[in-house]
Amino acid sequence: MAEVVGPRLYSCCNCRNHVAHHDDVISKAFQGRHGRAFLFSHAMNVIVGPKEDRQLMTGLHAVADVYCSDCRVVLGWKYERAYEETQKYKEGKFVLEKSKYSQRKLVAIVQLPPPPLIFPNVAVSGWNFVCYYVCILCRKMS
Repeated sequence: MAEVVGPRLYSCCNCRNHVAHHDDVISKAFQGRHGRAFLFSHAMNVIVGPKEDRQLMTGLHAVADVYCSDCRVVLGWKYERAYEETQKYKEGKFVLEKSKYSQRKLVAIVQLPPPPLIFPNVAVSGWNFVCYYVCILCRKMS
């Protein structure tokens, strides 16, 4: 077995459902309802609620709340439409509040392929293979 470290992910703080990749962070300088928030280009495993006009710090926007697809907790919102020209870059992007998710690295345990069969009449693998090979070498040296 081997440990493979994958991409950094953001997970729902309630149920640990993966909701965003670190590579999709556009800005860390956003303010949510409950503190700091990040702007993401994409989100996954979320449900987008109904669109509504909301007066935010940067003006009037059409936004939709974003919910975790597993536990339904509100994670932030999606910008559906920006009415001011300077805010158009936000359209289609997601704001996820930092208090609603946790960051972690994805770690996977994978099974390594068996070693090549050096001794055709002996079935060995993994550490057994290494130990067997070392024992054979020790016998030849003595």
